[in-house]
Amino acid sequence: MKLKARYYSLMLMRKGDVLFMNMHQKQELSLFAEELYRYMSPATLNQLAIEAGGMKRKRKCHGHHFLSLCVWLNQQIATTSLTQLCSQLETSTGILLSPEGLNRRFNSASVAFFRTVFTTLLQAKIGGLSKISHALSAYFERILILDSTTFQVPDRFASTYPGAGGCSHKAGVKIQLEYDLLSGEFSDVKIEPGKRSDQAYGATRTGMAQKNELYIRDLGYFRLQDFKSIQDKQGYYLSRLKLPTKIYRKEFEAVVFKTKPAQLRTVYIQIHLEDIMSQLQPGQVYELHDVYVGSKDKLPTRIVVYKCTEEQKQKRLRDRAIREKKKGITYTER
Repeated sequence: MKLKARYYSLMLMRKGDVLFMNMHQKQELSLFAEELYRYMSPATLNQLAIEAGGMKRKRKCHGHHFLSLCVWLNQQIATTSLTQLCSQLETSTGILLSPEGLNRRFNSASVAFFRTVFTTLLQAKIGGLSKISHALSAYFERILILDSTTFQVPDRFASTYPGAGGCSHKAGVKIQLEYDLLSGEFSDVKIEPGKRSDQAYGATRTGMAQKNELYIRDLGYFRLQDFKSIQDKQGYYLSRLKLPTKIYRKEFEAVVFKTKPAQLRTVYIQIHLEDIMSQLQPGQVYELHDVYVGSKDKLPTRIVVYKCTEEQKQKRLRDRAIREKKKGITYTER
């Protein structure tokens, strides 16, 4: 196993290119190549590239060659000239390719190829561990969890990937990931500018909602219109409540007229969470059935209220302090 992994690593990098890397980088790449070989052989990578439409069967530069050039052989792939990249490709693999020929390979099909490699590796690594077998499958076709992560990149990428601010960085990248908890499969992976809101991306995924699917999202995706759309399609959603969203209960009151019979009128009475929380003990759960959220939307829903323990409260305060320092902002108390 280890001998094969080393061979695969050398085949991808070869000794001629190792001179460009320090010892720490070589160790990391050797480990990565060993892990990659567990799930994908060069033949598998080549087939994925062909299926993505980025490579031809009879071409000299195959999928695993192109992958090694973009991932291993050059640490500055976005700024290195095509001539230099061709030289590195020839030195490392013996493949002679013109700058124009290499340039044509940087296309949407190659993006699809890299996305497939990424999702396949991620699926193989954690998909099997995260898949659940549960009675919930009797109620839901899929349980989709949507979340994102954002990280900073050098400021020179700000025109393509503008950041959301904070820490004086102008550029940032956000990865959106949607995962089906029942099947253990990823339903979508998206790379976008760091400044784009989670709400905007969440709305695009909501448009694909199906009957009997459960959508789990955090506060960044909170949008009542999306929840209504999911509900209209006979789907389900689970989300924390974003403050200061208003909560109401619906009642009916009689309206008396002098010239005609009395009629019932719908009245929405606001519910104050502070009043409920003050009556709960730490760790206690309380459910609100048949309530409506949103001063305009009045979305019918069910709310589960939980009062944190003192330990949980202190942990959240510590986490908040870290976020405030990282983002350079101060949260206000409600």
